[in-house]
Amino acid sequence: MSSKNFPSTIEEVTPVWLSDALKNAGMPGVEIRDIQVEVIGEGVGIMGLLYRAKLSYSESSSEGPNSVVIKVPSPHEQTRHIARRNWFLQRCGKRYPIRNTRLLCSSS
Repeated sequence: MSSKNFPSTIEEVTPVWLSDALKNAGMPGVEIRDIQVEVIGEGVGIMGLLYRAKLSYSESSSEGPNSVVIKVPSPHEQTRHIARRNWFLQRCGKRYPIRNTRLLCSSS
């Protein structure tokens, strides 16, 4: 998924966009009907805004996760440096025998 299509706010995360992101992450056949969003991280130490999205699927959809965590850039210019974690997950996450977060899509 290219960065030009990646949402910069949680309001831009739609069922269609998230369905496409999951399909691109290897979950063909998912079709999200609805997303219920809650804030899970804000304040000191958070370099972006974190949300948990609880997903509802259409009846014809294949299985997908019950929820996903969505991280969007902070609206504050000075805190928009969130690429390091994505870099680790994309390049190093599979190399280590510890359980890591699975990165489904990223703007970088």
